[in-house]
Amino acid sequence: ERKKAHRIVDTSTKHQKQSTMGRITVFTTAEDLNSRQLVKELEKRSLPYSEIDIAKYPSKVQDLKSMVDSPSIPHVFFNTRYVGGLEQCLRELKRWDNSTRYRTPLEKYEAEIASGFDPSNDRLALPDDADTVVPPPAKAHKAKQILEMPDGTKFLVREVMDKLREIVPRESHNYKLHTYRKSFSGKTLVAAIRKQYHVSVDEGALFAAHLSKQGVIRHVDTVNFPPRQKGSFKCSNHEIYRLQCDAKEKLLNSFLTWPLDAEPTTNCLEVIDNLSRLLSVMELSSLDPVDGLLNQQHCLKMKKFSKFEEAACELQNISKEALEMLDEDEMTAFALNLCSVMLRYAFLKAGIPKTEEERIDFMKTMLFDLAGEYYSLEEWCNLLTSNPGGPEAPPRTSIAMSFSRKVRVSSLEMSSVAPGESLSESTGSDVSLKNDKRIHFALFIGAHGGSRWSAPFSQFSAKNLDEELDIAARVFCQEDRNVEIHRHENKVELLSSVFKVYRRDFDSDDKTMLKGLIPYLGGKKRSDLSGMLLDDKKINLTWKEPELGRHTVSGPWYKKASHNKKSTVAGFAGLKIVKTNSPSHHYTPSRNKQALTMKGFKGRLPEN
Repeated sequence: ERKKAHRIVDTSTKHQKQSTMGRITVFTTAEDLNSRQLVKELEKRSLPYSEIDIAKYPSKVQDLKSMVDSPSIPHVFFNTRYVGGLEQCLRELKRWDNSTRYRTPLEKYEAEIASGFDPSNDRLALPDDADTVVPPPAKAHKAKQILEMPDGTKFLVREVMDKLREIVPRESHNYKLHTYRKSFSGKTLVAAIRKQYHVSVDEGALFAAHLSKQGVIRHVDTVNFPPRQKGSFKCSNHEIYRLQCDAKEKLLNSFLTWPLDAEPTTNCLEVIDNLSRLLSVMELSSLDPVDGLLNQQHCLKMKKFSKFEEAACELQNISKEALEMLDEDEMTAFALNLCSVMLRYAFLKAGIPKTEEERIDFMKTMLFDLAGEYYSLEEWCNLLTSNPGGPEAPPRTSIAMSFSRKVRVSSLEMSSVAPGESLSESTGSDVSLKNDKRIHFALFIGAHGGSRWSAPFSQFSAKNLDEELDIAARVFCQEDRNVEIHRHENKVELLSSVFKVYRRDFDSDDKTMLKGLIPYLGGKKRSDLSGMLLDDKKINLTWKEPELGRHTVSGPWYKKASHNKKSTVAGFAGLKIVKTNSPSHHYTPSRNKQALTMKGFKGRLPEN
């Protein structure tokens, strides 16, 4: 009876009204992948727990702050003993798994935790339902593009795209000295349409031409066959096409081309909020049932993924005037949230880079379309930071120019500006900037940044931007993978993707830079670093590479495009030719002829 009265509340039972105090209490948020992984690890061992979602119960945030010196999530308590975050709890559970005294972790829990005194700390109790805050659900995207199929049925363009992916064979084809993946000939497309809808050749070709005009398919040679133009489709084995969703592999939101007659989208903040929620719904539906890690392959196979891709294309339609109307905090929050969404999107679509070389290539080559202008992930980060290309590199687009005027930045140039003095007073420019190094930390927190700690909010808001940036900085600096202090060795390890790549944003002097981190550290890390700075000894700085993909159980993994001296190109009649670079010394036609080797070719090599 005593055990029944104080049975731990399991969140899977919808917070049954038994005891409001848990033996194992977990502070989480519903959309955080680190929190979901922690919960799955407890469930895997059949350990009962009480979960407090601080996004759902905001009044518990102050209770959490009063117990731990960290604003991050998740946090775990065994009775009233604080265990730590995800990494600390995983280590504790591992010790339980290896226990020789108890057969299972559940047996250890019942013997050492459940049998003890009842918890009496009200700060660990579940709050009243009256405190509940229910976030609005993600809005379903309502597309206006509807296509009529040959059999008379009508579907959204997204649904037509999904259907064509099923019925049209896509493979690599050669066209004018280039190889195009996931492509097909005009004749192959017409044959697939005929087989699916039982129409004649002329009717199939007419429907294919309609698909071309609507931007569903496009010729690989967009110069001679412009998209959406009359006559862009030919039913021929020699003309090669792609689905719009496959046409630009490095451009993220290119699933479809937004309707030309659509009204410009002005609620840009709402668009990003909706995309983040749609992405979170997919991620939470694709967690591994055993260890709670994200199964990205499952995400890609979900029907919701094509819905998300369609919704992401609305970024093409964002009004530039609406962006320019945003104030500084709104634009900064928009830029940070957009960067987070596009990074998570790129991990799904292109894969997660494992090495530092792959990460750099990934950031440079993955693009997205905002208001008709293309940005790489690296370039977008540089709008918020210093732009490693150098201060002399001017913004190349109108949106970048607007951001450079308004968005908060972190730049070394600010060291020459007196406190309270604007950059315009120092340089004669009309640009006013804030030196806010917290921006760097905000870009690299959470599971998508390879971190075990997450912020207690899913997106940045203009209303609470200062507070949220401060929290982001503390969450970032408290994790050892980002900032690790070795007092006895007089050494500090820092994350290379922040402190090394963007070193010009921080103070050039090592001790001055480290001194700037102290406000965001707590406990032993803060005291250790403060003591090291008081000494006259030189502090040794070393760099850590980011560990992306720690939150996923399976790829896809990003592969950097190889730039070998040999490249496969297409020759006449679709033959594969391996062309080597011409010798650096005397060039002759005979040597060029010798440099061409043909695979599977029978006959003489043409003289031209």
